[in-house]
Amino acid sequence: HRVRCLWFLSLVYILQEGPEVLIRNKLREFCKPMGNRVNDFIAILKMSSITFQYLIPNFKNDELLHIIGGMTKEFIQETFNCLAASVILLIDECFDIFSCDYKALESSAAAVFDLLLHMLSSPQSSVTLLRTLGGSAHSLDRFGARVFLAATGHRFQHWGRIILSLMNSTEL
Repeated sequence: HRVRCLWFLSLVYILQEGPEVLIRNKLREFCKPMGNRVNDFIAILKMSSITFQYLIPNFKNDELLHIIGGMTKEFIQETFNCLAASVILLIDECFDIFSCDYKALESSAAAVFDLLLHMLSSPQSSVTLLRTLGGSAHSLDRFGARVFLAATGHRFQHWGRIILSLMNSTEL
């Protein structure tokens, strides 16, 4: 667990602190039709989200917190904020590239919306939820309702449940 956690923390640090021009160029490389690795990158972001969810203090994770020296709630919140920002950056850079191929567009949309749904369904602070909702709104705006419905498929009902529960939140 420790190596995986440290690797994902390093990835998030690079995404947050790295030069934006270099990150944008690398994302465009991931989206090229020849080596379309954007779904692999989204899968890595989702694995990061799953790992960071385990670090949320509400979970029974005392052992892991001691292994990596403990983390504050704000630090965990910032990792999720960085993931939400990375999704927005990814869509901004790659949408034009894979919008020409509907199958690639739908596949990427499914991966992005699955990641965002996972982030929305984990217990987060109101700031992180708002950033993730912003990423979801941005993704929906870029992909469109037709692609969203096709990409979410059997998870559409879960999307509805999550959005309705967030609409009832007094924090938001």
